[in-house]
Amino acid sequence: MLEDDHLSRAMILSGLGRHEEALACADMALAGDPGRLAAHACRGIVLGRMGRHEEALACYDRVLEADPRNPLVLSNKATSLISTGRGGEALGCYDRALEAQPDNTDILCNKTSALNHLGMAEEAARHADRVLELDPDNHVMMGAKAAALVQLGRDEEALDLYDRALDIRPDYVTGLNNKAATLAKMGRYEEALECADDSIATDPARTSAYKNKAQALIGLGRDAEALECLEKALDADPGDAVALYGRKYVLGRLGDPRPDP
Repeated sequence: MLEDDHLSRAMILSGLGRHEEALACADMALAGDPGRLAAHACRGIVLGRMGRHEEALACYDRVLEADPRNPLVLSNKATSLISTGRGGEALGCYDRALEAQPDNTDILCNKTSALNHLGMAEEAARHADRVLELDPDNHVMMGAKAAALVQLGRDEEALDLYDRALDIRPDYVTGLNNKAATLAKMGRYEEALECADDSIATDPARTSAYKNKAQALIGLGRDAEALECLEKALDADPGDAVALYGRKYVLGRLGDPRPDP
C-alpha cells in the first residue's frame, strides 16, 4: 500500500534527523487513510523527536482509544509524559505496557531510565536487574543500573558496571560520559579527563561531555582549559544552566570580570 511506503519513509527520515520531511510523509499516509492507527502512532513518534510532546500525546491517545493495551504506543506515550514533567502518569503507562508484555526488554529499559530520571534509584536498579536476567549482555542496562547506583552513593559498584558495559561496547558514549562524571565526583580527575576525552572523540556533539571534561579540569586546577570546554557547551546550548554556572565559577577563579553571555 502507498500508505505503508509513506510510513516507512517517515521513520527512515526521522531516524536521519530529517523530522519535518518525516512528518510530511506521516501526514500523507493519514491523508490516504485518516483513521489509520499506525499513521497516528508514527506521527506521534516524529513529533516527540521534534520536542512537540503535547501534539505527540494527542496522536498516541488517538491510537489508545481504539487499542488501549498497545504496548509500544503506551511506552512512547510515557516518554512524552516524562518530557512534559508528568512522571507519575508515565510510570502508569509503562506499567500498562508491561502488563501486556512483561518481558519486553525495550519497555523495561525505558521504564528504568524514567525511574532514574525521577530519582527513584532503588526501583530503577531492580528493573535493571530484571532486564539483565533476560539479556545479560545488555550494555545499556548496565549503564542504567550504574547510574542508579551512583544516586545511591555506590560509586565503586557503578564504575565496575560501566567498565563491564564498555568492555562489551567500547563506543558506548553514554557509559563513557557517565563514567567520567562518576570519576570526577570521586575526585579521580585524571581518569575522569581521559573518559571525557574518549566521550568527545566518540560523539563531539555531546555537550554534557564538555561539561564533564570541564569538571575534571577544574579539579586539576586547569581553569583556562575548563573555561574553553564550558564555552563549547554554551555554543551548543546558550541557556544551559549548569554550563552558565560553571562559566561564572571559573571566571571568578581566574579573576576575569567578563559578564554572562
